[in-house]
Amino acid sequence: MEKDPYKQAAKELNLTAEQAKQMEDQLKTAQEKFKTEAQQFAQLFNRQTLGTAFQYLLYFQTLASNYAQEFYLYQCDKTALKTFSDNEEFLNNLLPFANANGTGSIYCIWDNGISENLDEMPIVVLGDEGGLHIVTENLLQLMQILTLDSEIGVDWNGVSFYTDCPGGSEHNQGYRAFIKTQFGLDPVEDPGLVIQTAQKKYKTSFDEWCSKFYTV
Repeated sequence: MEKDPYKQAAKELNLTAEQAKQMEDQLKTAQEKFKTEAQQFAQLFNRQTLGTAFQYLLYFQTLASNYAQEFYLYQCDKTALKTFSDNEEFLNNLLPFANANGTGSIYCIWDNGISENLDEMPIVVLGDEGGLHIVTENLLQLMQILTLDSEIGVDWNGVSFYTDCPGGSEHNQGYRAFIKTQFGLDPVEDPGLVIQTAQKKYKTSFDEWCSKFYTV
């Protein structure tokens, strides 16, 4: 057996030793980037740790950023939320974490006080032209919807995913394989049903909570 890991990789992947070392260096860079961004997100969310699903999604993004149309995790501030309310409770319990579409809508985690695990909290979307709506029951459901490789449409009345978008994100197939391997999730079949189920569970309580801060 080869003792040098670069030579072993070269043998298994038919790479030169130099190519294998470049691959190893790229992986180390991605790991360091992931650690830094994970710490920054935890600080932004004012939490000691991130959920497992969130960390997996963040790590995949460090390796392959273009995996779902117009979606990407980023550390966004709460400026957009302040157009609804600058109440401290409102701002503390909505955690913006990702770009949702090409016009600037934002996904947020809603800390509704039921669980301390970020992965288990409902996901809402803040429309760039208005509207704040429940989208999925949790992050894993949103991750499954991302297999559609389509962006979300948002207005004051509701949300929907464009099912006739061409998609074609470079790493969507790899992303599908990734969440199947890690979480057993198949590509979404009916995003509208996922949204409907989530809203049936959380819309009333979310709207009632929001009504304390602004007129829903």
